[in-house]
Amino acid sequence: MNVEELYPSRTLEEDELRRALAFTFHMLPEEVAVVEEFSGDEDFNVLKLVCQFEEIQGSYKMKLQIFGLNLKDQELFTDLVKKFAKHIKSECLIPDGDSLSPFDMIRITPEGELREVRLSVKAFENESFELEAG
Repeated sequence: MNVEELYPSRTLEEDELRRALAFTFHMLPEEVAVVEEFSGDEDFNVLKLVCQFEEIQGSYKMKLQIFGLNLKDQELFTDLVKKFAKHIKSECLIPDGDSLSPFDMIRITPEGELREVRLSVKAFENESFELEAG
Protein backbone atom coordinates (compact mmCIF):
# COMPACT_ATOMS: atom_id res chain seq x y z
CA MET A 1 0.00 0.00 0.00
CA ASN A 2 1.32 3.43 -0.93
CA VAL A 3 2.02 5.95 1.81
CA GLU A 4 2.16 9.67 1.13
CA GLU A 5 3.71 12.05 3.68
CA LEU A 6 3.12 15.69 4.39
CA TYR A 7 4.08 18.07 7.16
CA PRO A 8 1.83 21.08 7.93
CA SER A 9 3.30 24.03 9.81
CA ARG A 10 0.45 24.12 12.29
CA THR A 11 -1.26 21.59 14.51
CA LEU A 12 -4.75 20.52 13.50
CA GLU A 13 -7.31 18.87 15.76
CA GLU A 14 -8.42 15.41 14.62
CA ASP A 15 -11.85 16.51 13.37
CA GLU A 16 -10.40 19.54 11.55
CA LEU A 17 -7.79 17.29 9.94
CA ARG A 18 -10.43 14.72 8.90
CA ARG A 19 -12.59 17.41 7.29
CA ALA A 20 -9.64 19.07 5.54
CA LEU A 21 -8.49 15.74 4.09
CA ALA A 22 -12.03 14.89 2.98
CA PHE A 23 -12.33 18.29 1.27
CA THR A 24 -8.92 17.99 -0.39
CA PHE A 25 -9.36 14.45 -1.68
CA HIS A 26 -13.07 14.77 -2.60
CA MET A 27 -14.42 12.34 0.01
CA LEU A 28 -17.01 12.34 2.73
CA PRO A 29 -15.58 12.91 6.24
CA GLU A 30 -16.93 9.46 7.20
CA GLU A 31 -14.65 7.92 4.56
CA VAL A 32 -11.53 9.34 6.27
CA ALA A 33 -10.02 7.94 9.47
CA VAL A 34 -7.49 9.94 11.49
CA VAL A 35 -5.46 7.69 13.79
CA GLU A 36 -2.38 7.94 15.99
CA GLU A 37 -1.19 4.55 14.78
CA PHE A 38 -2.04 2.72 11.55
CA SER A 39 -2.81 -0.89 12.47
CA GLY A 40 -3.43 -2.35 9.04
CA ASP A 41 -6.79 -3.62 10.27
CA GLU A 42 -8.68 -0.56 9.04
CA ASP A 43 -11.71 -1.44 6.90
CA PHE A 44 -11.07 -0.07 3.42
CA ASN A 45 -14.53 -1.31 2.39
CA VAL A 46 -15.84 1.65 4.41
CA LEU A 47 -12.82 3.96 4.47
CA LYS A 48 -11.12 5.46 1.44
CA LEU A 49 -8.25 7.09 3.31
CA VAL A 50 -6.47 6.62 6.65
CA CYS A 51 -4.22 9.35 8.01
CA GLN A 52 -1.74 8.53 10.74
CA PHE A 53 -0.68 11.69 12.55
CA GLU A 54 2.13 12.53 14.91
CA GLU A 55 2.88 15.86 16.54
CA ILE A 56 6.52 16.84 16.01
CA GLN A 57 8.90 19.57 17.18
CA GLY A 58 10.05 22.49 15.07
CA SER A 59 8.53 24.81 12.49
CA TYR A 60 6.44 21.99 11.03
CA LYS A 61 4.11 20.72 13.74
CA MET A 62 2.71 17.45 12.41
CA LYS A 63 3.83 14.46 10.41
CA LEU A 64 0.95 13.03 8.39
CA GLN A 65 1.18 9.65 6.69
CA ILE A 66 -1.71 9.02 4.33
CA PHE A 67 -2.69 5.47 3.39
CA GLY A 68 -5.14 4.50 0.66
CA LEU A 69 -4.54 7.15 -2.00
CA ASN A 70 -2.70 4.92 -4.48
CA LEU A 71 -1.47 7.93 -6.47
CA LYS A 72 0.98 7.14 -9.22
CA ASP A 73 1.81 10.75 -10.06
CA GLN A 74 3.86 12.98 -7.71
CA GLU A 75 2.59 16.05 -9.56
CA LEU A 76 -1.02 15.14 -8.75
CA PHE A 77 -0.15 14.73 -5.05
CA THR A 78 1.62 18.11 -5.11
CA ASP A 79 -1.50 19.74 -6.61
CA LEU A 80 -3.68 18.16 -3.93
CA VAL A 81 -1.33 19.37 -1.17
CA LYS A 82 -1.60 22.89 -2.64
CA LYS A 83 -5.35 22.64 -2.13
CA PHE A 84 -4.85 21.25 1.41
CA ALA A 85 -2.39 24.06 2.33
CA LYS A 86 -4.80 26.72 1.08
CA HIS A 87 -7.73 25.12 2.93
CA ILE A 88 -5.90 24.93 6.28
CA LYS A 89 -4.10 28.27 5.71
CA SER A 90 -0.73 26.72 6.47
CA GLU A 91 2.54 25.92 4.75
CA CYS A 92 3.18 22.24 4.12
CA LEU A 93 6.26 20.22 3.28
CA ILE A 94 6.29 17.11 1.15
CA PRO A 95 9.28 14.91 0.31
CA ASP A 96 10.98 15.77 -2.97
CA GLY A 97 10.19 12.72 -5.05
CA ASP A 98 13.07 13.48 -7.43
CA SER A 99 15.71 13.29 -4.69
CA LEU A 100 17.23 10.30 -2.93
CA SER A 101 17.90 12.38 0.19
CA PRO A 102 15.25 12.26 2.93
CA PHE A 103 16.22 15.85 3.80
CA ASP A 104 15.18 17.34 0.42
CA MET A 105 11.62 18.65 0.57
CA ILE A 106 9.20 20.84 -1.35
CA ARG A 107 7.60 23.69 0.60
CA ILE A 108 4.07 24.57 -0.46
CA THR A 109 2.56 27.86 0.70
CA PRO A 110 -1.18 28.52 1.18
CA GLU A 111 -0.92 30.64 -1.98
CA GLY A 112 0.23 27.57 -3.92
CA GLU A 113 3.87 28.59 -4.36
CA LEU A 114 6.44 25.78 -4.51
CA ARG A 115 10.06 25.95 -3.41
CA GLU A 116 12.70 23.27 -3.04
CA VAL A 117 14.10 23.33 0.51
CA ARG A 118 16.28 21.17 2.71
CA LEU A 119 15.74 20.04 6.29
CA SER A 120 18.44 20.85 8.80
CA VAL A 121 20.25 17.60 9.54
CA LYS A 122 21.47 18.99 12.89
CA ALA A 123 17.96 19.98 13.97
CA PHE A 124 16.59 16.63 12.76
CA GLU A 125 19.16 14.79 14.89
CA ASN A 126 17.75 16.75 17.85
CA GLU A 127 14.24 15.61 16.85
CA SER A 128 13.24 19.01 15.51
CA PHE A 129 11.80 19.67 12.06
CA GLU A 130 13.48 22.87 10.81
CA LEU A 131 14.68 24.07 7.42
CA GLU A 132 18.33 24.81 6.73
CA ALA A 133 19.14 28.50 6.91
CA GLY A 134 19.77 30.21 3.63
